[in-house]
Amino acid sequence: MASNVKVVPTFERSRGNRAPLDMTSDGAMLILFDLDDTLMDDGAAERSAATHLYNNVETPLSVEEFVSKWSGTLRRHFDRYLAGELSFQGQRRERVREMIDPSLADEIADRIFADYHAQYEAGWTLFPDAAPCLDGLSGFRLGVITNGQGDQQRRKLVRTGILDRFECVLISGECGCSKPDPAIFVRACASVGELPENSVYVGDRYDIDAQAARRAGLHGIWLDRKRTANASHTPPIVGSLGELLTAIADGETLRNHFAHGFRGSSEAQSVARIVKAAGIKPQ
Repeated sequence: MASNVKVVPTFERSRGNRAPLDMTSDGAMLILFDLDDTLMDDGAAERSAATHLYNNVETPLSVEEFVSKWSGTLRRHFDRYLAGELSFQGQRRERVREMIDPSLADEIADRIFADYHAQYEAGWTLFPDAAPCLDGLSGFRLGVITNGQGDQQRRKLVRTGILDRFECVLISGECGCSKPDPAIFVRACASVGELPENSVYVGDRYDIDAQAARRAGLHGIWLDRKRTANASHTPPIVGSLGELLTAIADGETLRNHFAHGFRGSSEAQSVARIVKAAGIKPQ
């Protein structure tokens, strides 16, 4: 399918003085993806496992309330892990304590979380549009940037059968920086000898994915699967990976978004300064 990607000329430099982005497979544009809730349906796995946990603990909450609150504890304590406030295991324990009993000993919290996690892993699956999208983009250089613990994120890639599709895999727990830090985006580009200005990043969160990638000098695309975009959100925005594939194959609409969708140098940091601050040397 990659051979059917339409070859289009590079577009004019944008108002932010970004270099032209060659959106043809011959141009070897680097396309980077988030993992959780972008390629892999992490939310569905989490909801299924949280429902299992609900059925095995005592709580006054309804199942809907429990699952929703569990999701909130994930975001809150995982952000504390990314900020260095908690260890990876520590954020798991805090999630269990907040939901069940603040006084739980470590070993009991660990045992409860292990039961949840076994169900969570059993639910690891790709979104239906993920594999067809990766197939269609196989003529391009592909990579992953994901926040999380290295072993777990790599097991997700192995379990879902897509690890070998990527030229680079950057995981916050392995590289010492996490989204939205510009360094992790630039490090991914440098790891394969590519410039941020000739790289695209696709993720399901507008703030730490699309906007953060743009600040790092990449072309950020927001994957808005829930269709929540409004006038305050800057394109390009796609509702599915199928739409992403179509946009790249067509070229013109996406090129126009890239040409006009950025606010200029006041928003985007100098790539040279980012590289210097991160101590990264392109290969």
